[in-house]
Amino acid sequence: MAIWQYNVSLIPLINFDKNYLEFIKQEDSDYLKSTECFWNETFVNKNEIELKIDEFITDQKSISNNFLYWKGDTSNFYDNDCSIGFDENDNINFFNFRFDLRNEINIIQSIDLLIEIAQEYHLKFTNVKYVFF
Repeated sequence: MAIWQYNVSLIPLINFDKNYLEFIKQEDSDYLKSTECFWNETFVNKNEIELKIDEFITDQKSISNNFLYWKGDTSNFYDNDCSIGFDENDNINFFNFRFDLRNEINIIQSIDLLIEIAQEYHLKFTNVKYVFF
């Protein structure tokens, strides 16, 4: 992650308290803790969210059997990227978004998009320091 990017993971609100206990028990390491436990017993289909991200990050998109990745324009201070992991039923099990802090318009648009998605799909955020909001 670049110093000019802010990183958030989106996680479901449903059963948050129960899943938080499982999350917090994970051992600390140099990597981010897995947020997959929050997605258990939750169905959020990736297809609708994929369309929203497609409209916002238009530069590069990569698709595999169970992973979507978008990369924004690094040369014009739109260095946004998004990763979504999903299972064989297109149910999300990982959702991460990083946005460029060097461009005020990009910050506002990124936050607006994330809030819209969070409200529509009943999600909350956590950052790399595991502050949930």
